Amino acid sequence: MKLVVDANVVISTLIKKSTTFDVFLLNSVLKKLEFIAPEFLWIEVEKNGEELLKETELTEEEFKEVMEFLPTHSKDVPYLALAFNYKK
Repeated sequence: MKLVVDANVVISTLIKKSTTFDVFLLNSVLKKLEFIAPEFLWIEVEKNGEELLKETELTEEEFKEVMEFLPTHSKDVPYLALAFNYKK
């Protein structure tokens, strides 16, 4: 199953180490979910990189591993746009 993640959710999850963080970590083992995000997520994370490393208390390597859970798929953009705009 594909799940779209928002930059604010990712950033707050990394800082607070909430249940969502546990989901990311568990999924790295189980591989049940495919997290997808638009390109600007990477821009936001990069813009706040130093602060995130400080706040999360993760090493740079750990931080990179967490971010690898969130691949981008530019070919999916039209489908995601449709999903966001579809109303039942």
